[in-house]
Amino acid sequence: QDSREGYRDMEQFIAALEDEKLQSLLETAIRGKGAFRRFKDVLHLYPEAQQAWFKFRDEHLAERMAAWFEEHEIDVTFV
Repeated sequence: QDSREGYRDMEQFIAALEDEKLQSLLETAIRGKGAFRRFKDVLHLYPEAQQAWFKFRDEHLAERMAAWFEEHEIDVTFV
């Protein structure tokens, strides 16, 4: 994935959060240079949200991978 997709994933994750304080912290964290590092640093302070992020990110990455394989007519079986 490229950084634009990763950034979009962070934005979507933040928008889906119910914790307004965490949402605000993360929105601030992703502004400007170093956004990915600051995002991870904030999530490190919120272990449950961090685990939710990992799940969210992995699911979105898997969806993009599946779409890429399909687009290139590659049949893949994961074990």
